[in-house]
Amino acid sequence: MGSNGRIIASVCLLLLTISVSQSATTGDLEVPPFSFSLDQSIPCPTGCFEDFGLSDAFRETGGNDLIKNVSKSKDVRSIIESVPQFLRETAREKLGSPSAGIVATLNGRPLLSSFYGTSRMNDTSSTLNESSVFMIASITKTFVTATLFHMRDKGIVQLDDPVSSLLHNFRISPPPAARSRREITLKALAMQVSGLPREIPHYVPGATREETERRVLESIATNLTQMSSMYASPHYSNLGLALLGRALEKASNRTWEDYLRTEILEPLGMHDTGNPADFIRDPQVRARVIDGVAVPNGSSPVHVSETNTWGGPCGAMHSSFRDMTVWMNFLMDVASSDAEQDRYARVLDPATRAEMRNTGYVMGDGLSAVSSGVLERAFVDGRWTDNKLGCVDGYRSDMTLIPSLGLAMFGVATSTCDMYGDGDAVVFPVMHRLVDAVENALQEAPPRPLPSAHIIENVVGSYCDGTYVVRVENNTHVVARGDPYSFVLQFLNATKDARVSTWRMVMGPESWLPQTTMGCAAPDAYPHSHGLCPISCWRKMARGSGAIAHFRQDPETGAIAMDVPGSGEYCTRD
Repeated sequence: MGSNGRIIASVCLLLLTISVSQSATTGDLEVPPFSFSLDQSIPCPTGCFEDFGLSDAFRETGGNDLIKNVSKSKDVRSIIESVPQFLRETAREKLGSPSAGIVATLNGRPLLSSFYGTSRMNDTSSTLNESSVFMIASITKTFVTATLFHMRDKGIVQLDDPVSSLLHNFRISPPPAARSRREITLKALAMQVSGLPREIPHYVPGATREETERRVLESIATNLTQMSSMYASPHYSNLGLALLGRALEKASNRTWEDYLRTEILEPLGMHDTGNPADFIRDPQVRARVIDGVAVPNGSSPVHVSETNTWGGPCGAMHSSFRDMTVWMNFLMDVASSDAEQDRYARVLDPATRAEMRNTGYVMGDGLSAVSSGVLERAFVDGRWTDNKLGCVDGYRSDMTLIPSLGLAMFGVATSTCDMYGDGDAVVFPVMHRLVDAVENALQEAPPRPLPSAHIIENVVGSYCDGTYVVRVENNTHVVARGDPYSFVLQFLNATKDARVSTWRMVMGPESWLPQTTMGCAAPDAYPHSHGLCPISCWRKMARGSGAIAHFRQDPETGAIAMDVPGSGEYCTRD
């Protein structure tokens, strides 16, 4: 989305906030405040692939044509070609990191990979590549929440199970003047809304796991007080995610590390990813760990542990660039092949992964949130982004997902975080530039071709006593004209004999009601907005939009019938 569109939208949001109608800058039309109704409009983009024109095209064709169009974009290529220099300047001059790298995918396919520096500080010939391994720090937390939802789907736990039902000695003093008597739940830990403080108390990593857990739970019960009641406000808590991981292992009778490896990592083929003790299981992975420094421009690498500790679930895992692309695509439910997507679905249902991304706690600013899967969300560049940053001695990392574009990026720099941030110092500047460029490239993609003439013949005509008239317009769209709403019919599939075809109905195609979100902020959108506030350009009518329609030809009579979405009925072509 261009900067002009964001400026107009920001002004409109201000108008809405103070509930004052102002004259449109393009004329004398009075613009009424825009109120939200889910039945009449949906936020667009939503961050969950609600742009049906884009998502269906990706999935129907495998996205190859769209990916090629993006890759050929002059703006996209310019950004990608600038990344090596950006990494050199950022890693060396700003962060004091001996190495850094970025990988990005679009709809599950490689879009960008760039690496700087050496994997060994004393060996200038050792270069980084997609199999290089590093600590991912707090991105570990996303693996803990994935374990929670995996166990929930298997019926091992429920999200609202109290932590004390699994860690029997867990208790904490409520916040002052608190009236809530609810116990802290597993879901509250995952969403960072438990009210627990940030760090693990009385934590001695070298002690046995059992002794550490006893000390930690005793210290929580004796010395700690909740910062706020559950769900009242988010508080970043390493303690909370460590407790979550250790509570889950009580439910499964397996260590969290073992459950994660066998139930999630291995089925996904993420063999470079694991916890510290996995280095002993696979020395080859340990040999590919790139050196990190504890202080900017440090002269010696940090120590890399090979021992699992009680607090490990809050940030002890390692991974590779290759594996992190798998993890990002898995979380967004995008893949380069049907087989890969099927593998993802066998590990964790697509609806569950959407639940992890799209449910959670929205902050008071309305522009940031924490998801049920511990992703830190922000409304940036006109789209919801899902982020997880990480910082541990010698490594800073960041994972940023933009599901509404199918765009994902991961970056790491080999120095401890500082005033410049975590891995966001590497990822955010590149992602910020890519969003507009990718969106523009998708907007400029040629229209999806119409299906065969035989399929078209079996759908055009008048239906339901003239309620809908289906016809081809401008040789580019099949449109169902109705009263009061019209829809673009986006072809999905058909039987070989074309007797049955399936279409998605998306409101349009008038220019003031965009067929897709792409181009929604076009300069000519506002003058033809039919009195809608410019923010409406980010929305589109939802009364029936997105519904699936079927056309069927009776094999005996040859009569064509169209289903009426939502009614479960068919009406024959007039």
